[in-house]
Amino acid sequence: MIEWVKEIGEEISKNTQEAIAGDYTAEEKLQRYFDVKIKTFAIINPLLKFAVEKGHEATKEEKVSVMAVLLALVNREREVLHEIIEEGKKDSGFKEDIDVSSAAAVVLSNVITMSLFSNQSDDVISQLGMIMPGLEKITPESIQHLIINGFKG
Repeated sequence: MIEWVKEIGEEISKNTQEAIAGDYTAEEKLQRYFDVKIKTFAIINPLLKFAVEKGHEATKEEKVSVMAVLLALVNREREVLHEIIEEGKKDSGFKEDIDVSSAAAVVLSNVITMSLFSNQSDDVISQLGMIMPGLEKITPESIQHLIINGFKG
């Protein structure tokens, strides 16, 4: 399981680096970052489902090992986002007063949330929408749009 998590993490990191490599503005990099995350939900979802279903069967040592691998993946993602947001503050018209750590956390938490929601049936999303009206209308693209426009000055 640990090797599988590592492989998935490496694939996600590789896809992210390829998507943002090149002569793009920070805004374009952030858009490409979101785009690659939306496309990699197919990779992330089996991991999340497996972790939920099989997590209780794992030993304490296995859980600690998996969490260490996941933490390393999250930290790599956070570093990428820090770089993009810092670049945007300098060159691309992102607000100068944006707290980079908080902004990276917002982007990353929304990517994780989008991943969790993309794994749910329309029925579950509809039921959640009854509790929080409008939730069923949220799409990865709408979240991306709100975040990127919120960064702009």
